Amino acid sequence: MNQIHLELAESELLCTQMPEPEHWLSSSELQRLSRLKAPKRRAHYLAGHWLARQLLAMACRGDRQLAMQFPLRERADKAPVPDTAEASAWQLSISHSGPWVACAIAPFTLGIDLEQRRARPSLQSMRHLLSLDAECAEFVSDDELLRRWVAKESWIKLHQGSALPEQLQAIALQTRSAEPADIRVLSSADWHLGVACAAQINVEQAVGYAGAWGYFDVAT
Repeated sequence: MNQIHLELAESELLCTQMPEPEHWLSSSELQRLSRLKAPKRRAHYLAGHWLARQLLAMACRGDRQLAMQFPLRERADKAPVPDTAEASAWQLSISHSGPWVACAIAPFTLGIDLEQRRARPSLQSMRHLLSLDAECAEFVSDDELLRRWVAKESWIKLHQGSALPEQLQAIALQTRSAEPADIRVLSSADWHLGVACAAQINVEQAVGYAGAWGYFDVAT
């Protein structure tokens, strides 16, 4: 069965544990970091890329302490990719929200989206983009709208698109009660985390977090 390695951590904690960025970031990553001026955005960037290296080191060598041996290469408007032959079979997706960062790697294309569970007034104007066709939009809770946003955003990341209104509306979600599914959404008390991939995976074994799983298919 295909395996996905998925981890969520606190950005600030990761930043206190990693070496100085100039010792492990690749040239393309240093260029990207130089364009990030806000301290919070820089911290999320560093934490996500360090976590990705740890997951690659664990998947390839069984030792996350070897993270510095697994550089990444930035790509314009796409997720970074491993920059060593040893890790070339792995693809990755990174997302962050609030104090957390999440990263997933797999030997197939995938997309993840992480969102902190908090008040999102802006979602009110997007009900028609996020509700299911068979439901009345006014009866869908704000938190459920956020969960649908996470599901759709992870699907968009899988296909390397953009969260434009027409793209969000074009994704027709259908709820499922269990696997197999196109999109899985793990919900804790603090966040929703969407995982989208074409491959069928065993999410219970792949992710060691307590929380409730929800499942969606995408109508075509």
